[in-house]
Amino acid sequence: AHDYIELIHQELTDTNVSVIFGQLFIQMGKYIIAQKYFLDLLEYSKDYDDRDLLSIRYHLALTYSYQYDLIHAENLLKEIYKYYKINDINLARIENGLGWIYHHNGELDE
Repeated sequence: AHDYIELIHQELTDTNVSVIFGQLFIQMGKYIIAQKYFLDLLEYSKDYDDRDLLSIRYHLALTYSYQYDLIHAENLLKEIYKYYKINDINLARIENGLGWIYHHNGELDE
């Protein structure tokens, strides 16, 4: 339990407040609102660093997948996949998201 709490604390420390706000929309099941929110963040993204932009794109992909717009979700996840290093926890999240999409589409061989 302590390791999990430490992981969550570290994620909150490392995550931009704007992204956390969008995550709340996702957790509330407000996927369309979250999608618009993350699209707006991307449109006005000059104030964000590369890591924040990748996080915004990842969460945007989640909004697409939760709405079963799996093509958009898969394309975004594949786009950001190439930017993460092997040991980055976000890489595991992206692979998990792609796995969910492939499982949902019956494409487990991907």
